[in-house]
Amino acid sequence: EGASPALAAWTSARLALASEKPHDALFLLTPLLPPRGEPPEVACRLWLASAEALARLGRNALARGHLVHAAVPAGPLDAPALRMHELRVRILLGDPPPPEELEACLAQLEPPLRAWLLAEMARAHEARGAGAEAEACWRRLLALAPEGSGARAEACLHLGRLAHLRGDVAEALGHFEACLSAPSSGSHQAEAALRKALALLDLGRREDAVRLSGETVPLPERLRPLAAQVAQELGGGGHRAADESRAGRLLRLGLGADDAGNVRDARAWLSEALHQAEAEGHADARSRALEA
Repeated sequence: EGASPALAAWTSARLALASEKPHDALFLLTPLLPPRGEPPEVACRLWLASAEALARLGRNALARGHLVHAAVPAGPLDAPALRMHELRVRILLGDPPPPEELEACLAQLEPPLRAWLLAEMARAHEARGAGAEAEACWRRLLALAPEGSGARAEACLHLGRLAHLRGDVAEALGHFEACLSAPSSGSHQAEAALRKALALLDLGRREDAVRLSGETVPLPERLRPLAAQVAQELGGGGHRAADESRAGRLLRLGLGADDAGNVRDARAWLSEALHQAEAEGHADARSRALEA
């Protein structure tokens, strides 16, 4: 027997959310809300997915209302998978659970699900601009994940990305190397190679970056904007000028990501460029970051 229409819509909505398409998710879910005649667990799933879509669109008041609906009746939220989703939405809304609640939830989970929750929390923290909290989650996942596992490769990838974002290029390269040396890390390995090329360019090691970009394995669709940015950096000389400020470099990376359609990275680089420009008193970089 196939899945019910509600569960099929929920599955499609979750895929849309994973692809950073909250409008699509909401389009799928809205006709099903409020749920009519659905089992409590299915109703809870629908409310949670809708709350996440709304939170991603900045409609926080409505998202909080949908979280309230998800908790009535309370029983379904006792299931670890649904509790994990609820915690993720709360983080997106800027209402992270108290440490004791989070630890209690993690303690109930087997290591693979614990790793999954930490990764989901890291992504939710980063989606709301909380890079330090995201990094802490990835570090916990790294300590938990077995050597050679995909979870460990993913943690290394994101720790490298965040280290590069805050200017620690040497640490970033170390994490990217760890990801690249992991067996069967698939798309994580391809992304690590591209991000390592950007970091090498940051150090002025253009020849190494060219060599690495030429070795990159076939890319999934989601990495094509990043690959376009790397190619653009290489084509434009792709190294930091001696007199280029950090704010200027961040701005250049952010604008390059934006031109290449690399939306997530553009947002992260430009946000960091704005903070760095304010710290440096770099009025021009600040103005251009705000305009972007």
